[in-house]
Amino acid sequence: MGLHLERMLAGEWYNPAKDPDLADAYMECQRELARFNATGVEEDALRAEILRGLWGEFGEGSVVRQPLVCEFGFNIRVGRGCFVNFDVLFLDTNTVTLGDGVQVGSRVQFVTPIHPVDDVEMRAAGWERSAPIVVGDNVWIAAGVTVCAGVTIEENSVIGAGSVVTRDIPANVLAVGTPCRPVRELHRPGEPGIPMLDA
Repeated sequence: MGLHLERMLAGEWYNPAKDPDLADAYMECQRELARFNATGVEEDALRAEILRGLWGEFGEGSVVRQPLVCEFGFNIRVGRGCFVNFDVLFLDTNTVTLGDGVQVGSRVQFVTPIHPVDDVEMRAAGWERSAPIVVGDNVWIAAGVTVCAGVTIEENSVIGAGSVVTRDIPANVLAVGTPCRPVRELHRPGEPGIPMLDA
């Protein structure tokens, strides 16, 4: 494993242009993504098989729709019974972890890279670092949300469409906006809620 790949995985400053191992890992992921994105509409089992080989973890009963974009794949961990809708982006230079039962809307972006802000020379030379993203069990992230590096969204919360999540979100809240903030508490598991309707 090259030095800059090690630094990337450790969340330290690294430069992708200085490590052929990074380029190889990226290209391997893109080849598997091409297979994934070329699957037919009824080939959920094949898509799951590809992701079990590509991602760090892919839980039983989870479904991911194509097209899908990710950089490396091995940093993505998805729990059981998750649903990831069309056109979701994982910039996974650090870990992106989805708990069980997570729902992800179309065109959500998980963005782990962090580029230099104050140092123009460092930014121009291609240096970056990253921070992990963690999404708890039973979270719903609506369409068009951007989840930024270093964010944790705790269990059962809902992120409103189009929000930009720049800081941690507590459990059991509805959070919306840019930047995303909690606006109210949600029904907690075990408390009386909306009656279930018989089909």
